[in-house]
Amino acid sequence: MKNLLFIFLLINASLFSQNKKKHEILLPYRNGNLWGLCDTLGVVKVKPTFEKIENFAINKKFYGKYVVRKNNKISVIDQYKKILLNETEDYDSIFVTDSNRETTIFKNGKMGMLMNFKPFIPTEYDRINKKANGSYVVKIDELEGLINSKGQLIIPVEYKYVSRSYDKEDEKNKQFVWEAEGVFVNKKFYDDIYIPEASEEDILEPPALIGVQEARPPSDKIKEAKKRLLEKYDNVSFYENENLIFVDKDKKKGVLSYPDETVIFDIEYDDIDFIGHEKESAVFLLRKNGKSGILLKNKKIILPLEYDDITYEYDYGRYYVLKKNSKKGVFLLNTIYKPIQAKYKTIKQIPPIPVNENWQFGLFETETIDGKKGIVGENGVEFFKN
Repeated sequence: MKNLLFIFLLINASLFSQNKKKHEILLPYRNGNLWGLCDTLGVVKVKPTFEKIENFAINKKFYGKYVVRKNNKISVIDQYKKILLNETEDYDSIFVTDSNRETTIFKNGKMGMLMNFKPFIPTEYDRINKKANGSYVVKIDELEGLINSKGQLIIPVEYKYVSRSYDKEDEKNKQFVWEAEGVFVNKKFYDDIYIPEASEEDILEPPALIGVQEARPPSDKIKEAKKRLLEKYDNVSFYENENLIFVDKDKKKGVLSYPDETVIFDIEYDDIDFIGHEKESAVFLLRKNGKSGILLKNKKIILPLEYDDITYEYDYGRYYVLKKNSKKGVFLLNTIYKPIQAKYKTIKQIPPIPVNENWQFGLFETETIDGKKGIVGENGVEFFKN
């Protein structure tokens, strides 16, 4: 019986291992002027043979799609080198997403769409927005029209605005009702009801930054403390939720704890910003004598004050660009990895890889000092050579 149990566990472990390998994350890898694919540790999995990997997308199951160029022809493959779109010169560029259905195509400054890698919307439009009922608003200059779930132009591109009808009577209609607002006339259009595979919402823009929440009215204790502290300092600001007091004196800044008012940072800095938490400790970006660094509340140094500048950025998530001697790197809050060294000419965040509900593996497109493009992972691994 024990032998049977051992064999059962061995078989399951083998299957799990194969499944894990099947869904391995593969990223664009450059060796010299040729591109292939590698894993997150930089181990090459697909030998570099392509002139360029123009863009890529990896979904939550780690299935990847890659737009590759070879012999001046463009095509789309997956991580197993399966051809999703044959080599073609019909498009100037192709943009893939983690959607299983939609691929955006471009030609002569106009855009169109493939559905399951088959022609769906011709490259005739300036803008395409996904709408309800599996349909797409298409735009030329300032005029809009609508293409339905079957790829048919059911509303000509001659209206100022196209949207679904919210009229109560139209909601009872057995067909889907659209309203088109023209310069002189408004008109309704009707289409078959379609249950889309994806969300009916418009194409999402990158998340907006969360602004500073409106401070609640100061308590009597804070009012008393501020009045007392203003006898000593030029300016006093309370971050009650963080138990912090920011103080200014003679154009220098410091930080006190609240309510005991003990000194966290002496008044010797040109600027201090609270930027979040790291392992439950407050994190501060400090500037002094033209240099910037990042420290914890207990004064533990994350980044020494030796950077020419540290700037906040937000593309697909927040990050901080480190600048030192005209070179750039990246600092991320709440990662197990060390900061990416400041050694690149440029560095910019690209869409991360969703690993689980709580973590996305960060990716950054870089340009080396000698002008070559490449990708660097949140783990600091360079997915390029030469």
